[in-house]
Amino acid sequence: MILHYQYGNAIFSHLALRHILVATNYRADIDGLRAIAVVPVVLFHAGMPILTGGFVGVDIFFVISGYLITSIILPDIDAKRFSITAFYERRVRRIFPALAVVLFFCAVAGFVLLTPSDYKALGESILATTLFVSNIFFWRQTDYFAAPASESPLLHTWSLSIEEQFYVFYPWLLILVSRRPRARILALSIICLVSFGVGAVLVYYKPSATFYLGPTRAWELALGGMIALACNSGYRLTKLNDYAAWLGVALIAVPMIAYSASTRFPGIAALPPALGAALIIWSGHSKQGIVHNLLSRAAFTAIGKASYSLYLWHFPLIAFTSYVDLFGLSWTTKVGLCLGSLVISFLSLRYVERPFRLPSKVAGLRRPAPVALAGMVMACVAGLLIAVGSGFPSRLDATSAAYLDTETDKNRHHMECMSLENRIVSPSQACKLGATREPAHVLVWGDSHAIVTGSAIAEAAQRNNASVLLVASVDCPIGIGFGIDPRLGSDLAANPGYQHCQAYNEEMLRFVEASSDISTVVLSSRWTNWKVGELGSASEKPVDIRLRDANGTAETPEANKRIFVRGFETLLKALTAAQKTVWIVGPIPEPPFRIPKALFIEHVGFDRTELDVRLLDFENRNKFIFSVLAEAKQRFPVHVIWPHLALCDDTKCPVSSDGKPIFFDDNHMSLVGAHQTSFLYDRIFAMK
Repeated sequence: MILHYQYGNAIFSHLALRHILVATNYRADIDGLRAIAVVPVVLFHAGMPILTGGFVGVDIFFVISGYLITSIILPDIDAKRFSITAFYERRVRRIFPALAVVLFFCAVAGFVLLTPSDYKALGESILATTLFVSNIFFWRQTDYFAAPASESPLLHTWSLSIEEQFYVFYPWLLILVSRRPRARILALSIICLVSFGVGAVLVYYKPSATFYLGPTRAWELALGGMIALACNSGYRLTKLNDYAAWLGVALIAVPMIAYSASTRFPGIAALPPALGAALIIWSGHSKQGIVHNLLSRAAFTAIGKASYSLYLWHFPLIAFTSYVDLFGLSWTTKVGLCLGSLVISFLSLRYVERPFRLPSKVAGLRRPAPVALAGMVMACVAGLLIAVGSGFPSRLDATSAAYLDTETDKNRHHMECMSLENRIVSPSQACKLGATREPAHVLVWGDSHAIVTGSAIAEAAQRNNASVLLVASVDCPIGIGFGIDPRLGSDLAANPGYQHCQAYNEEMLRFVEASSDISTVVLSSRWTNWKVGELGSASEKPVDIRLRDANGTAETPEANKRIFVRGFETLLKALTAAQKTVWIVGPIPEPPFRIPKALFIEHVGFDRTELDVRLLDFENRNKFIFSVLAEAKQRFPVHVIWPHLALCDDTKCPVSSDGKPIFFDDNHMSLVGAHQTSFLYDRIFAMK
């Protein structure tokens, strides 16, 4: 018996046990459905605003995968000729060759284009991909200082890992329930319901885990398996086929148009496209109907057959091009990348996929599985060497090395003084900086920007033979009576560091009020952060994280602002009532890209974009906080220090000084930047 289809990374292609597929088993509409799924995914990743919900294509692929793999395995199990060894051998021949080629391409391109830190991260992702745990790897990359996920060329392999993890246990499950046909549908129903239920709840508390991990995605594969059981049972409702198919089209089309990157996903939102795919597959089993005929047209099936390679190739091409194009891809570049990916996918199908799937003497691959396995082992070793070699920094010239060394300034500032993710630092553990033998009368309070301010003020304290205390909490707005709602936004909002925010502010206030030694408080924050309703850096996308107080959670960004202002003014009132001198550190310019990387890209000639921040752009971005601080000065006896006066001239705010980056990323100043502003803080110690 000849089996019909199997797919690789959520994008599918047919297999053959011998040389060709039996025509009666071939379903052209599934090739067409794969094309309908993969094209929106490519357009979405390219940043084309045509289908803002194109990412649901992966969910369609998961359903198709469950259907196809079940249809392949069950007949052989029932005929008692299923071989688990043969099954995995076919998976190796199907998945490994094209994937190994893409991994080697990424390793070579990364050597030329990426900074050592990013190249090291790529090596780690290559290693994770070859071991099919990249979904876990990228889930664990949710980090405050991590580079944007869009700069990870292998980010898209998370879905491949989920599928391969599913294949580890799924054949054994079908074998286990093979003697009781009813047990099959019961087992898949339980998987479907439990997995979906867990994902629908967990998406509100651990959205990143829900997105990347297999247990919350298994229901989509199980749904496809249930459709396979229904089709193979012989049960048909032919009169409903067309209605089911068109309903399936609607359930897929609406999310692709209506969803966006801000949609809470997967959870319940993944149900419509998954059901849509299931209905189209079920209705097409009769090989009749308008939808079936449309999907079976050559234009769709051609792309569908190459969809695995198209999925593998498009994201690295987009990621690497975006990496060296600092201000974003133009329309022509995006279109070129999409078309180029399509051309490469056809070449990959012809010269990589088919010779391994359909080995022949002509192709010279009599034992394709060992060759494919050897390729993946070599890719694994390459990833390991890149990771262990820290991205091979020795390949850089002296100027590039100097630029990129600034990235490590995040470790040279006193980050140990800040609550960050799973590390909580209490006021009693505050760092003492400056002339540490002297008693500390100044306390620096805030978030990660306060840590950078701490480096600048410590330098001023040293000059003035004084010391300061520094303790901060990651991304925490300064104020009393509010916190961050853990149910909204990225996983950052739910981690312990962020949830410590409200307690941190309250503990700090109690600490200051109870201390007779602390006479001066310096408040420093990233005032333009999304938590007060404004986008800080053009390199970031808006993150829907909401503040909440005694009146509830903010329903809009404007409500976020109101909660923040009330809490900030409550704090100022409490500090001044306690007879503390209050200094507020104003906002700093925020470049639209990681400055060390941008200077490196410019230096090696990939992009000649103007990097400096226009003063007018800085002022426009900070209009809201300027008004808040102006109001604070009128209502309370507080002082304001303006770092931008030391960083900007009459027209622009340079991102480097004497060839040295002023920022270690896209919003935190480097040690050079901290030094350039340190004289501003001498005033604090001059006031007795």
